[in-house]
Amino acid sequence: MKIKGGWKIGWIVAIVIVCVFFTFPIFWIILTSLKPARDVFYVHASKDFTLSNFPGALFAPQFIRAMINAGIMATLASICSLLITLQSGYLLGRFRGLFRDGWFGFIYIMRTIPYITWGLPLYFINQKLRINDTYWGLLFPHMAVHVAFFSLIMKGFFENIPLETEEAARLDGCSNWGVFLKIAIPQVVPGIIALSILCWLWTWNEFFFALILTGHRTPMLTVTIVQFAHETGIEWNLMSASAVMAIIPAVLICLFAQKYVTTGLRV
Repeated sequence: MKIKGGWKIGWIVAIVIVCVFFTFPIFWIILTSLKPARDVFYVHASKDFTLSNFPGALFAPQFIRAMINAGIMATLASICSLLITLQSGYLLGRFRGLFRDGWFGFIYIMRTIPYITWGLPLYFINQKLRINDTYWGLLFPHMAVHVAFFSLIMKGFFENIPLETEEAARLDGCSNWGVFLKIAIPQVVPGIIALSILCWLWTWNEFFFALILTGHRTPMLTVTIVQFAHETGIEWNLMSASAVMAIIPAVLICLFAQKYVTTGLRV
C-alpha cells in the first residue's frame, strides 16, 4: 500500500512539474504585457502595472487587419480542408483497391516530409501563378497540411462505425454517396467538430507559411506580432501584449469546445 501511495504522489508531483513548465512562459508573457517599457527586464522586481500596452499593440500598424485576416484564413482553411478530409478518411476506412492504396501512400509520404521544406517550392509556385500574398496562396498549403495530417484520424472515426448500418442502407437502395452523407457523416459529428477545432487552431497559430507566402496585402497575425522587433530594439511590452491578445481567441475556443474535442478524439 505504501508503494502504491508513493507512486500516486510521484505522479501528482510529476504532473504539477509538467504543468508549471508549460504554463510558466504564458504567465511570464502576461506579466510582461502588464509592465511599462522601462520594467520589462525587471518583471519579477517591478511593482508598477499598466494596461496601456494593449491599446498600443492593438492600434499598431495592420494589427487589427492581421487579426481579421487570421480569423478568416483559419475559418476558410478549416471548412475547405474538412470537405476533403471527410471524403479522404471515408475512402481510406471503407474502400480497398489501387486508388485507395495509392492515396494512402501519398498521404503517408506527405506526413513524413517536414512541411518546412515546402516553403521555397510553394513560394516559386505562388509567384508563377501570381497568387503570392493572397488568401488563395495561403489557403492551399494549409489545406494540404490538414488533409495530410487529419485524414488518418478521420479514417479511424469511420472505421468505428458498424458496417451493418451501411450495408442495410445499401440494401434499401442507397448509393455510396447516400451512405456517406446520410449514414456515415451523422455518426462522426463529434470527430468532425474536434478536427475542425484542431484545424482552426493550427491555422490561427501558424507562422512559417504566413512568413513566406504573405506580405503587406494580406498580413497575418503571427507575422505582424514580429513588427515590434526592429532595428532599434525589441518592444517586449508591446510584443507580449499582442501575444496575449492573440492567445485569447484560442483559449476561449478551447474552453468552450473542450468537451467536443475530448469526446471526438475518443470516438
